[in-house]
Amino acid sequence: MCGGGGGGDGGAAAAEASRRQERIAREQMEQQRIQFEQQMALQKAQAEEQKRIAEAPPPPAPQATATVAASAAELPTPAATATGAAMAIPMRRGLGRRGLRTDIAGGVGGLTIPGA
Repeated sequence: MCGGGGGGDGGAAAAEASRRQERIAREQMEQQRIQFEQQMALQKAQAEEQKRIAEAPPPPAPQATATVAASAAELPTPAATATGAAMAIPMRRGLGRRGLRTDIAGGVGGLTIPGA
């Protein structure tokens, strides 16, 4: 007595399922490899950009500053300097800090603060 005969198709179906699983696994590994290579290329490009920025030459030095503080109204104009009349013509003075204050009466805004 045989114990349940039924054919030998079970082995063929299992082999086909195994081949299908192997093919899917290979495709997944290929996709992972492609993604890994893309990620590595991106990281390499970012590292090169950061290195280029880090090794860039410094910006030019700032221009020399004035050694003495002076109002722009006190400085000679280019026209007066060109004619040599820088000291002959007195410069018109501006409003000044007090004329532009807004927290005292008579300033630009005329704001008055009671109790101040």
